[in-house]
Amino acid sequence: MSFIDNLFDDVGATIKKIAKYSFYALLIGAAIMFIVGLVKMFSALDHYDPIEIMSLTQYDCLLSGYSDTVNGYMGKQMCKAAIIVVLCDLVGPILVYGFGELIEKVTAIEKKLKKENFYANETSENQEKKDAKIGVAVGYWTCKSCGKKNANYVGTCSCGSARE
Repeated sequence: MSFIDNLFDDVGATIKKIAKYSFYALLIGAAIMFIVGLVKMFSALDHYDPIEIMSLTQYDCLLSGYSDTVNGYMGKQMCKAAIIVVLCDLVGPILVYGFGELIEKVTAIEKKLKKENFYANETSENQEKKDAKIGVAVGYWTCKSCGKKNANYVGTCSCGSARE
């Protein structure tokens, strides 16, 4: 089997893996961005103190033209962006992981139902046992027009004849 075939064999597990990997990739990327931002901010310490760096605006960069001003401003912006990425990283992949978990649970329920042969057409005796298990009122009436068995709570057959 190829890599692509494996992706679609167990979709829930694949979604969960993608959520985990994206979480770690975004976390590593945010850490790198934060470190680069700090380096840029520290490179501007020759001309500015830390409070001034935090108060730099884009307008200051345009007016001064100094690379230290630009580095200080860009470093501050990169640190802000890294914090926002981490906050988004805490929410997004968790939601995707939860969706993958739901897919796995639904798949497990479907397999269990198929294993119990819940979907198969069976005799009325087996159907009555299953209906009793799930709480449906046991008992059927037979349509005089078409001969189809209908549950007691049904008043009209699918052929259109009313229960007598």
